[in-house]
Amino acid sequence: MKMQGRGSCYKTRFGSFRVGMAMEADAVVFILVMDRKDIYKFFP
Repeated sequence: MKMQGRGSCYKTRFGSFRVGMAMEADAVVFILVMDRKDIYKFFP
């Protein structure tokens, strides 16, 4: 599973979907799940 990140925000892919997540202290916070063509408009 390949992850791309900017600061504490990361994206990873599952099929044609992308999951946007953020690292906060010792936790991973799942923020957004969208189709790959749409997530880049809403998530860093």
